[in-house]
Amino acid sequence: MPLSSQTHHALKVIRDYLEGDNEAVQYELEFMADQVSQSSSGIIGGFQAGDVPSNDVVTDNSPQVFELNASPAGSSTGSVSLDLKDGQLAATWTNSATTINVSGEVRCVGSLSGHPSDRFLFVVEEPRTGFYVLTTTNI
Repeated sequence: MPLSSQTHHALKVIRDYLEGDNEAVQYELEFMADQVSQSSSGIIGGFQAGDVPSNDVVTDNSPQVFELNASPAGSSTGSVSLDLKDGQLAATWTNSATTINVSGEVRCVGSLSGHPSDRFLFVVEEPRTGFYVLTTTNI
């Protein structure tokens, strides 16, 4: 399915920002819906600015894992990548011996643009259980 104009615009703004002389685009990814049967953990991190790979996929191989209402237990590892052309997101993280895998197309559902930074709210549908929320902020 083609990207909506809002999603295309958001990804272009992020790409343009990352190509510039800036610091990073911070993000947070977490599950929204059934917190009883689904993991209440998520990840936060940033895509470093200064260079966008020729394949348009930005990656963070060291996001910080968090657990809602608790401290993460054990070693926490993860990675996230976002294709700035087609909106495909892939993320994985492990927390308390549970591995979470998220993949799908981001859909921009909200934005705040202007000084001092652009902020976007994306959703990634998780069939049958809810959706993941990806928020980004240019810093």
